[in-house]
Amino acid sequence: AYCLILRDLSDHRDTAAEVRQAAVCDYLTGIHNRRAFFEAAERETRRVKQRPRPLSVVLFDADHFKRINDSLGHPAGDAVLCHIASTLRASFREVDVVARIGGEEFAVLLPSTDLQGAHTVAERFCRKLAASPASTAAGEVVCTVSAGIATMADCGGDLNTLMQRADQALYATKAAGRNRVCGLALER
Repeated sequence: AYCLILRDLSDHRDTAAEVRQAAVCDYLTGIHNRRAFFEAAERETRRVKQRPRPLSVVLFDADHFKRINDSLGHPAGDAVLCHIASTLRASFREVDVVARIGGEEFAVLLPSTDLQGAHTVAERFCRKLAASPASTAAGEVVCTVSAGIATMADCGGDLNTLMQRADQALYATKAAGRNRVCGLALER
């Protein structure tokens, strides 16, 4: 005698896929989250140490984002964040890791890209974003970002140093007036 038990596991597969998606995607924007960004950055850092090549990071921060939330409301702010994320996704290569790493802060990991190349694509993104307003329930909102860049070849191969240098460049951008890109001239 045989006994056959059939079970439909499609619900379990769907649930597992949703859990995996939630672990690596930002809930609001649908792009990678902070965790996924740093995991990818660690993997890429190990690759750079094995086979030296440039690796750049661009940090983007939405300019005067608090004003948008305060004057138009959080739903408008959320729409602006989603607009920034979709513009980022459309502006960078598939191999690049685009992520939201904080409230209004985004990061892009650019494998095999030197400081000049990262600067070029970051400036192009900034122009594209400024030229395309975000559609919100409160109307069209023009948003801009400030960007800071650092390149792995310039900071000795350490991810923490790379991120610190990109953050320093971002603060230099804000001090210089926002809606622009700064890349620090880094030494080994």
